[in-house]
Amino acid sequence: MVLMMLKDETICANWKVFLETHYKSDIETIALEYPSKQTLTIDFVLLDKVDSSLADLLIDQPFKALYNAREAIKEMDTSIDEKLNLEIRIANLNEMYPCIPPNKLRAKHSGNMLSIEGFVRKATSPAQKMMVGAFQCNKCGAVIRVEQDEMLLKEPSECYEDQGGCGRVSSFKLLTDLSTLKDWQKIRIQEPPEDVKLGNQPEKIDSYVLDELVQVVIPGDRVIFTGVLLILPKRIAGQTSTVFNKYFDVNHITVKQTAYTSIDVSDDEKQQIINYSKSPRLHEMLRNSIAPSVYGYENLKNTLVVQLFGSDTFTHMDGTFRRGDSHVLIVGDPGTAKSVFLEATYLLAPRGIFIEGPQATGAGLTTVAVKDDFGEGQWTIEAGALPQADLGMACIDEFEKMDPNDRAKIHRAMEQQKVTATKAGLNVTLNARCSILAAANPKDQSFTEYEPIAPQIDLPPTILSRFDYIFTLVDKPNAEKDMKLAKHIISSRIDPKSVAPEISPDMFKKYIAYAKDKHHPIITEEIKEKTAEYYKELRQKYSKEDENLAETITPRQLETILRSAGANARLFLRDKILLEDVEYAVKLMDGAYASRGLCQYATNQKNWPIKDAVGNDETEAEYYVGKQK
Repeated sequence: MVLMMLKDETICANWKVFLETHYKSDIETIALEYPSKQTLTIDFVLLDKVDSSLADLLIDQPFKALYNAREAIKEMDTSIDEKLNLEIRIANLNEMYPCIPPNKLRAKHSGNMLSIEGFVRKATSPAQKMMVGAFQCNKCGAVIRVEQDEMLLKEPSECYEDQGGCGRVSSFKLLTDLSTLKDWQKIRIQEPPEDVKLGNQPEKIDSYVLDELVQVVIPGDRVIFTGVLLILPKRIAGQTSTVFNKYFDVNHITVKQTAYTSIDVSDDEKQQIINYSKSPRLHEMLRNSIAPSVYGYENLKNTLVVQLFGSDTFTHMDGTFRRGDSHVLIVGDPGTAKSVFLEATYLLAPRGIFIEGPQATGAGLTTVAVKDDFGEGQWTIEAGALPQADLGMACIDEFEKMDPNDRAKIHRAMEQQKVTATKAGLNVTLNARCSILAAANPKDQSFTEYEPIAPQIDLPPTILSRFDYIFTLVDKPNAEKDMKLAKHIISSRIDPKSVAPEISPDMFKKYIAYAKDKHHPIITEEIKEKTAEYYKELRQKYSKEDENLAETITPRQLETILRSAGANARLFLRDKILLEDVEYAVKLMDGAYASRGLCQYATNQKNWPIKDAVGNDETEAEYYVGKQK
């Protein structure tokens, strides 16, 4: 047998000492549940600390190292008489050796144990892989067993005498009932969208998992795979090519539950972030760091800041889900910098995806079931843009050109943050826990102020109502504002530093990551009365005096206030939502209404609970006259 050649008594003895010293109790626990439980997970950090020679062997010759580890366990005394044949999983390798991106995998990595990071693009349904094939000799009837250590079935070359055979060259019959099979799944992992360099295609690599690792991940999951990079020769017209395909034999899987674990924030940077949070100019500093080359749009920029920081999701006792991510839609005339805002926000998000047209990905915005070579003729589910942006932000240009398939699915994606694909017996639900920043064009390429939005854009009201904020950007002549805009553009050409962000993009991204990781503001009794009063007055004003207006005030607007208030508290690194956070959330909502000529809901009320919501900025009608080429 090939694996028997890997046996090394010295290595086996070293493994036995290490395992008996540090994993004896774990092995005894497994023995009590054996064979239903057959996996032992070893911490690579501990192994490297205790026996660096074994750790180095595991990196350079992983199959030899793991084989001797399994043999060492078989030699250990346990509470049962049966020898334990366990699978060894190696955890935390990425803490000692950084993950290698799929686009950096080279020939030198072949045969080594390493970690790769990416997101799951698609996965096949579970299947069974033959680990040891049983073949019956057609001449003498002996059963010959052959270990299957490659992807292609390996038959015996002769009827081996050491297995009781006749020793002759013969033909064989495969006996599946006597063969050893394991659950198997094929997974395609792809380079994260935010790591793809401009002009490059995202790199993909197919991976294979066995046993308890099957169906651990679903398309859209961000993962760290630890395993061995292997190569398989291509077949061209039945001939073996000298060019090889690479694939990844997975040993251990870590599903990343947060978008910020890969962002390192130093102690000095933490202190700088804390200093920022204490500045009375914090809102202005952050606002001036989003597309500073674009003139005006202060309230929109403030809203984008709040969207980037976000708030926490909330699940009621009955299982009802409330998202913490805000959705923003920008509708406006051509040349009003819609795409610029999408690009700028995408570059600041710790994790995200930018799509120019919802049909830019084969899977659209949500999911698609496909039948291709990857699934070997079977249906597989491929993650679209929203599952790819899970735990991040999806920036979508030309949102109104959504695929009809996505129109039916996006309602749930925007509110419950899940998408479901059903095809040919498959029923898969994927996570889409992301905020959406979308840009859309009016039907007539020109937006009419003070007219309802729905008739002017090719989107149904059921989708529009799921956006927390809708901003309309109108390009209309205004002598004073046009002069300021022209001077701003010219000044930026003369002195580029005049439009430099106050907080660098890298620091902005770390600020977001640190705040979302460390601070989770909660709602307190102190803000309940004022927030409820605002919502009550908003509903009464609309129902009594503005029945002919197309926009309806629903509890979703109250949820928007709470989400934005939580995000504002987070950017100040607070753990409680204060009244001033609610006031700021109201200001943002009024700004969005003002851009659509609806600001009278709030600011014209004499007895409004929160005064001067829009603040001292220029009026929104004046904001939305700037344009960007």
